[in-house]
Amino acid sequence: MLGKNCMNNCAFCTKSAHSQNDKLSRITWPEISLGELLRAKESVLDFQRICIQCTQYHHLLSDLNELLDFIREEIKFYGPISASINPLTKDEMTELRKKGLSDICFSLDAATANLFKTVKGMNVRVMKDRKNNGFSFVFESLKDALEIFGTGHVATHLIVGLGESDSDIAWFLKKMLETGIRIALFSFTPMRGTDMADHFQPSLKRYRTIQSLLYLMKNRYISCQELLFNHRGSIYAINSHYGKQETQYKSSNNIEETLNLLTAEVFRTSGCSGCNRPFYNEMPGGPMYNFPREPKQNEFEEALQQVKDYLQEQSCSE
Repeated sequence: MLGKNCMNNCAFCTKSAHSQNDKLSRITWPEISLGELLRAKESVLDFQRICIQCTQYHHLLSDLNELLDFIREEIKFYGPISASINPLTKDEMTELRKKGLSDICFSLDAATANLFKTVKGMNVRVMKDRKNNGFSFVFESLKDALEIFGTGHVATHLIVGLGESDSDIAWFLKKMLETGIRIALFSFTPMRGTDMADHFQPSLKRYRTIQSLLYLMKNRYISCQELLFNHRGSIYAINSHYGKQETQYKSSNNIEETLNLLTAEVFRTSGCSGCNRPFYNEMPGGPMYNFPREPKQNEFEEALQQVKDYLQEQSCSE
């Protein structure tokens, strides 16, 4: 991670300018010098990917460019390097791409523009050339990034449980997937010292359902229009007969058959290839919202049952 504190004021983040917490979510980040990193070169070369988390501060870009040079030229790591960072200009992105950055992420976090404004947009303090940094601005920056990094190398984050409905999430997923933007899912995690410390974490049943929804939509097994929502906007069924003649989506005849399309991979950490990112959403003792490894068969079966239970519960509320 680059930077200790952030100029932004995201209500859920422990690195916010308002936060009194020294972690990023539940994770501590011990400080390490470039010299120490060089001495650990042999271990670094075994990594599948290097991911650089960037807080927002005045000299971030120069530090990031220096770090990329060091990783490529001194460590001689030639695998993929990702950066999660605030939106950049096309020129800035092009320079980072030349330095060896292979993947980039601009985090929307919120599923809707109004929610973005509530938890991020109204309090965002960015560098003076980053004004009007709202949902649409970040989305347009993601589209610009696609021109430079290419499809499959541009991502955003979505945090489930900030106050959105399942319907909001479904349309968010549709928009991102159709644009070619990868989605990394997180569960909102209340952290002491943040503005949302008293906000509740979403149920594991709901999160498992959203994980399943992402997989099914990403692999074109269902379309957004096939989903049925109750009066609260919670998903309770899939109308799998919708649009069979009009679309290229693969359809199933019922919920059981649709869930049979799921694999254990659905419930693992999502994001760039090689990412395992453990314990951002959970304590080591569990329950695991994002598995950093392949779920065991009993864990997979339990996750499927949680999806069925959630759909049943929301159906009763329809």
